[in-house]
Amino acid sequence: MKKIIKTAAVIGGAAELFASAYLFLYAFYREKISLPANRKEEPPSKEWQIFLEKSREGEEWMKTQKTEQITILSEEGLRLTGTMLWAEKDTGSTVIAVHGYRGNAIRDFAGSARFYHDMGYNLLMIHDRAHGDSEGKWIGFGWKDKEDIRRWCEYLVDRAQGNTQIALLGVSMGGAAVMMASGDDLPSQVKCIIEDCGYSSVWDQLWHAYPRNCRFPKRLTMYLASGMNKLVNGFFFGEASSVRQLKKNKRPVLFIHGGADDFVPTSMVHEVFSATRGERRLLIVEEAGHALSVVRDPEAYYGSIRKFLQDYMQKGE
Repeated sequence: MKKIIKTAAVIGGAAELFASAYLFLYAFYREKISLPANRKEEPPSKEWQIFLEKSREGEEWMKTQKTEQITILSEEGLRLTGTMLWAEKDTGSTVIAVHGYRGNAIRDFAGSARFYHDMGYNLLMIHDRAHGDSEGKWIGFGWKDKEDIRRWCEYLVDRAQGNTQIALLGVSMGGAAVMMASGDDLPSQVKCIIEDCGYSSVWDQLWHAYPRNCRFPKRLTMYLASGMNKLVNGFFFGEASSVRQLKKNKRPVLFIHGGADDFVPTSMVHEVFSATRGERRLLIVEEAGHALSVVRDPEAYYGSIRKFLQDYMQKGE
């Protein structure tokens, strides 16, 4: 009987380790791991199709504009890439745009690129580590990306010999990344931050996204996967917190979230909004799904961003 119990415990432990490793690899490994056979990705919504169509139109428009491919190195020596869309007249004001999880810079921002261009801003659309043309095997989930954002800021400051102003813009994982960057020692030329549907912490987001039909203990699986990420990627899920970073932030932040976001729950925006120590504004677009506020109510979306940038990026010009 003891042998049976011991064997069962070994098998159960091995199964739990397998489940934790699967969660870790599925979430963090650059090469996408297949979904289990009983799980299927949801078909794209009508609003998402509209977003993609606007993105394709924006990409065609960008081909007629002055762009530049830029490469820098991360602290670990990873090659990071970005596309700069130059303003008609360079005033030294640049918006750094950070895309979402398993997305890419052009898809996520081409549809809105003309808006920033017409306002007179350079738009630097960066590819996160382990995305697009940037190097890296492991997705940073915002926490590693915040370090890369600082490197991009320093690059712009050095290139302009200090005569520049920078706004950070992030969507989804990119929203979390710019919030996480807010608590670090960024150059003084970074004037403000816009985050759209970012999460409160990596732990909170993975906890929310954890498969409901998974039969393994949720908390134990999460802790084991977090330990694996610490060994491979350098951080525990819980330490990658937008909330804690915002408590150190003093820059103005515009928070945007969809009222019907079921991927990053709308409740998270209230948590991060309350955490920041800088000036803050909040736009919740009712009935908008994840990262689709720009489609559901473009007038409110672009109007809020326009006013925010005019208040914090153009004073004294």
